[in-house]
Amino acid sequence: MLSRITRLAALATLSAALVAAAPSAANAEKEKQESGWIPYQQEDVHYDAGFRCEFAIDGTVLRDREEYKDVSHWPNGQVQTQLWRGALVMRWTNAATGESVVRDQSASGIMVYNSDGSFESLTSTGGAFSAGLPEGSPQGKGLYVIDGRWSAVVSDSDGTRAIVLGPRGSMENLCETLG
Repeated sequence: MLSRITRLAALATLSAALVAAAPSAANAEKEKQESGWIPYQQEDVHYDAGFRCEFAIDGTVLRDREEYKDVSHWPNGQVQTQLWRGALVMRWTNAATGESVVRDQSASGIMVYNSDGSFESLTSTGGAFSAGLPEGSPQGKGLYVIDGRWSAVVSDSDGTRAIVLGPRGSMENLCETLG
């Protein structure tokens, strides 16, 4: 896993340089069309009781202006690395009690996939994102909001995921917050 984290750090450094080279406001739309950035619309989500939390949890999109860009591919044509950026604000609700919280998950980041197309990792280059961790993961099963530059969620070959916090990173398990 250490080599995977080292590889993520190298990809993050390279991608951060690419993200930092944002177009000027005057040429932003033209640059966006030619740059390969693709708009992404996050759908509302529902997790049944027991899947992420002991209770059912709903995620409602309040604001979404995300986009991504494929920056590398595996020899078989599968996407290897994507850059992500944009605004995402979600309301997370305990379906049993109605209690909810709003979390700003606006961020930029690097998504890495295995050669079979499965998720390998997501690393923040700034901002927060959410990630579900299955049973057996080091931090425990849950739905986490992970914040902080260079914070990441990394998949292991056994299907678990681990959160690796950056220097000023933080994480919140929404199952505990809303439980």
